[in-house]
Amino acid sequence: MKTQFLTVMIFVIFAVPALAKNINKVAIATYNVENLFDLEHDEGKNDFQFLPHSHPLKKSGCESHNTGNQRKSCLEIDWTEERLKIKLDQIKYAVMTLPSFPDILALVEVENQNVVEMLKNHLGYDHAIVTNSGDERGIDVAILYRNSPHFLMSKTITHTFQDEIFFKNKTRDILEVQFDIKGELVSFFVNHWPSQGNSDEMRMAAASELIKAIQLAMSNDGVSKIIATGDFNTVDDDMLNPIKQLVLQPFEIRNGSEKHELFDLDSQFLKDGTIAFRLKKQKPLGTYFFAGGMGWNLLDRFFMSQSLFDRSSNIQVETSSYKIHNLLKLTTTFTYNDPDLAHMGSTINGIPLRYNHNTSELDKAGFSDHFAIYTELKIKP
Repeated sequence: MKTQFLTVMIFVIFAVPALAKNINKVAIATYNVENLFDLEHDEGKNDFQFLPHSHPLKKSGCESHNTGNQRKSCLEIDWTEERLKIKLDQIKYAVMTLPSFPDILALVEVENQNVVEMLKNHLGYDHAIVTNSGDERGIDVAILYRNSPHFLMSKTITHTFQDEIFFKNKTRDILEVQFDIKGELVSFFVNHWPSQGNSDEMRMAAASELIKAIQLAMSNDGVSKIIATGDFNTVDDDMLNPIKQLVLQPFEIRNGSEKHELFDLDSQFLKDGTIAFRLKKQKPLGTYFFAGGMGWNLLDRFFMSQSLFDRSSNIQVETSSYKIHNLLKLTTTFTYNDPDLAHMGSTINGIPLRYNHNTSELDKAGFSDHFAIYTELKIKP
């Protein structure tokens, strides 16, 4: 009996501080899950690549909506229930191995409400909010969140791009979800901007729409704090750079009576003098590796309002908690084998282990061509 009593006491002594450590934080993450599709065809969408071979529209859809290598890939992939289950399992592994399970998870490159509900249930979330954009392939963005004593969902808005540049080339809408965190409104904006295969002008237009949406949230809804996240598909050497030229520039609200700024959390992490140099050195060079250009890109970001970095604020980002989630199992090595390239024989270690949609073998499935990013909001008691 004495031994049992001692065991219980030890558990209480060690368990309570661990609980207290996490009780005043909100963990958040963003993950581009690389083509999470269900098994059904959505009317008007080119989603034939991710249908099973048994689907009556698979062959005709692949042949009529795709050309070249895209047609070949579309016809080859047999997207079955078994393979979808593996995909969900791999996403779950990536999410469960983050520093903490995210209270709020922003998702990029998901097809629709149906498949996001599957993922929500697989991960154990309570709620899912998904856009329904005009993207040709049916790609959308979403937010999963769980019930929490720290916050309540207050409002959701889908921001559809109005610039004429998107009239013929539809892209993903911006999802805004407002949360009441201990009496303060915090707006999350989930983005998936046009890819690098599109013009810089399209991403500039997307950035302009984002800033307009942020101004509306702060002016009309009384939102005090902003978190813009997702896959911004912008690289440093873009001739027109929407991040440098728009997102990180000061903006006005309430007819110019107030000025605000957004800050890049990755940059703030590197600038923070309280964070050890060894931790900064260990940070991956990016969230996505472009083999063709032999370069890392920071496509996935957290842009946060100045107030979240204010140490006197009741809600503030814990800069040191920022992580690019490059767990070893989520990575691979890329070797250049083309003798016509100057970097023939070079190897790049630790790049994202992208997903193979055409395998039923777990050890060959991979995860995503992006790393997830993670951080924590600290709430003062």
